[in-house]
Amino acid sequence: MIYTYWKTVGSWISAATPPAASERRVQYQQVDRTTSRAMTAASPPLLSPVQTSPTPSPISRIPDDLLHEVFHLVAAEAFFTSDRPSRLGSIACVAISHVCRYWRELALASPLLWSYIQLTPALSRISTVRELLGRSGDAPLLVRMQGPRSVWESAEGLVQMARILAVHSHRFVEFYATSFLPEPMRDVISQFSCPAPHLKSLSIHPGSFVWLPAPFLGWMPMVRHVSATQMAMPWLPYKDMVELELSDQRAPLLEDLLWTLRHSPSLKVLSVFLSGALVPRSAVEVDETSVVILPNLQRLSLGSLHSISDTLTLLSHIAFTVTTEVNLRFHGRYRSPLDLGQFCPSLQHIAHRVTQCFVQFLNTHQSRSAVLKSDDGHMALEWQWREDEDDDGRLDSVALAAIPFPAIKSLILQVYNFDARREEWYGILCRLPEITYLELDFRLVTAATIVAFFHSLSRCPNDEETVCPKLEHLVILRAGSASNPVWMALKVALSLRVSLEAPRLKMLEVMVEEKHFSDVEDTLSSCSIRTNSRTPLSQEG
Repeated sequence: MIYTYWKTVGSWISAATPPAASERRVQYQQVDRTTSRAMTAASPPLLSPVQTSPTPSPISRIPDDLLHEVFHLVAAEAFFTSDRPSRLGSIACVAISHVCRYWRELALASPLLWSYIQLTPALSRISTVRELLGRSGDAPLLVRMQGPRSVWESAEGLVQMARILAVHSHRFVEFYATSFLPEPMRDVISQFSCPAPHLKSLSIHPGSFVWLPAPFLGWMPMVRHVSATQMAMPWLPYKDMVELELSDQRAPLLEDLLWTLRHSPSLKVLSVFLSGALVPRSAVEVDETSVVILPNLQRLSLGSLHSISDTLTLLSHIAFTVTTEVNLRFHGRYRSPLDLGQFCPSLQHIAHRVTQCFVQFLNTHQSRSAVLKSDDGHMALEWQWREDEDDDGRLDSVALAAIPFPAIKSLILQVYNFDARREEWYGILCRLPEITYLELDFRLVTAATIVAFFHSLSRCPNDEETVCPKLEHLVILRAGSASNPVWMALKVALSLRVSLEAPRLKMLEVMVEEKHFSDVEDTLSSCSIRTNSRTPLSQEG
C-alpha cells in the first residue's frame, strides 16, 4: 500500500514533464481505492464513524500490582546474577525508573525495589547508599559487598559504607561479602557489630584466609543458610539450619558442630571441608556412640586437609537416607585397610544401591589420587596423597576397596601413569561379584601393570573361584602398550576362566593401532576373535 503510493510519487518526480492535474487526480483515486481495500481487509469494522483516541499499548493494560511484581523479579535477578554492580548500586531498579514518568512513579512508590544493594569500591558512593536506604524505607535489605579487585584499589569507601549500613542491620535478610583481602575484610566485617535478628542468609568468601570477628555479634537467631570459605571466627551457636557450607574452614570443636547438627533436623545441605584438626574439648563431652539423624539431608560433602580421621569421625556421628548425594574427599594415607561402611552404615546403604560407576587412578609428578563416582550421582569419593606417603598396599583403602559395592554391574576403569601389583587388582575385582560390563582405559602405564591386571581377571589367589564370575562384556580402549606379553596375558586369563567353568565372554572389544592388528589378532586367534576394520578389534568370543 505505502510502497504503491511512493512509487507513484517517485514516477512523477523522475518524469521529464509532470502529469496533468486530471491525470494526477485519477492516479490519486486509484491509490486511495487500493489503500481503502487493504485497510478494510486487514482491520475489523469500526464501532463509530470517527475514532479520536489511539489504541492503548498492551503494556499499559497491565495492572500496577502486576507491574510491581515484574519490577521486583527483574531487580532480584540482577542482584543474584550480576557480577558488576552499577554506579547506582542496583542497575535494574535505576533502569526501570528511567523508562517513563509513570514507571518512575511506580518504582519510587515501591520500597522493596530499592532494597537490593550491591556495593564495590570503584562503582559505589556513600551518597548512593544513603539514597538507597532512604528509598527502601523499612523494607528488608539484601546486601552484597564486593572487595577490591587489586591491592592498589582502596577499600576505605566500603568501610564507610559498611558503617552506614550497620545501623540498619535489623533490616538485613541476606548478607554477602566476597573477594576481599584479609585486612579490608576484617575492617568491613568489624563494622557490623549490631544484631541482625531477621537475617536468613549469610555468605562470606574472602580472597584468602583471614581471621574475623563474629559478624552481628553472633546474634542471628533466624539465620538458616550459612556459607563461609577461607576464614576463622568464633563458632556461632547455629540452630535450625537448612544449609551449612564451610570450606577451607578452621575446624570448630567437635561438640559445637554436633550441637548445631543435632538442633537442625531440617538440614538439607551439609558441606564441611576443614583445614585444621577436629578435636573435642574433652573426651567426656562427646559421646562416641551418639549419632545425629538428618532425615531431610539432600547433599553431604565432607573433607579435611588435616587427616582422614577427622572425616571418619564426622561420618561416624551422622545418619542420613539413601537418597542423599554424598561427596567425600580424603587427604593423606590411611595406614590400615578401610571400610567406610563400618564408620557410617548410612553410607553403606547407598553403596549397596550403586549399579554403575567410574573409577580413576592417577599419578602426577608429586601426588596420587583415586576417584570413584556412581553414574546416578549419589556417591563421589576422592582420595589424594603425596608420593612420599606411598607404600605397599596403596590400593587397599581407596576407591572400590574402601567400601563394598555388591550390586555393581558396570564399571569403567581409567588408569593414568599408575602402577599396581597383581594382588592389589585382585583386591578390587574380588569385590565385584555381579559385574557384567568392564571397560578398561590404560594410559602411560607400564606393561607389567597391564599384565598384572589381566592375570587378576582369572581367579583370586589361593582360591579356585573365578574373579567377576558374571562378566560378559570386556572393552579395552587403550592398553598402554602393544607388546606381545600384554595380549598373551589376556589370552591366558580368558583361557583360564574357561577352564574354571566360568561363562565365556559374550563380547570382547579391543582397540589397538592399525600397525598392531596382525600381532594382536594372531595372539588372540585361539579365543575366536574376529577383526573389524572400522573398529580396530571388536568381537564375540
